[in-house]
Amino acid sequence: MITVRMIRVEPEVAGGLGEGIDFDAARRPQLRGPLHYAFAGWLGDELVETAGFWIVTSELAGALERSGLTGFVLDEVVVSLEEGFLSSGRDPLAEDWRRLIPTGAGEEDLQLERTSTLLVSERAFELLRRHRIEHAQITWADQPAPLSGAMRTYLARRGG
Repeated sequence: MITVRMIRVEPEVAGGLGEGIDFDAARRPQLRGPLHYAFAGWLGDELVETAGFWIVTSELAGALERSGLTGFVLDEVVVSLEEGFLSSGRDPLAEDWRRLIPTGAGEEDLQLERTSTLLVSERAFELLRRHRIEHAQITWADQPAPLSGAMRTYLARRGG
């Protein structure tokens, strides 16, 4: 049996859930209908997330579709800009985005760790690396996830 070593990818968080979606954290699935992603800022990555939802640029979506990778579905997403949207200035916000829904298990290329962390195979990671994911935190899935800055601050204040 081949065991696929997975990589944890924690993408740039460039915004949050937009208005008008049918979202309820207590039900499964939590979201019914299209995702609305409201950009607050964007550093230029082609894979971004919020609250366990991922979106990709149409360019990355096309590469995923052509790749033969398994364990995902691409769906529609509504994109908007929050008032005061901030961009890196390097590139204008990509116009077309698709929702990336990890569905895999076992030996598939895209999976979820718990319910909100994206895991990808080395093969999938090679594809992602050919696109902009400069602000994503990357760790091997068999290693502990790094603590966020906020969690490190919280633990330091608690004396932990």
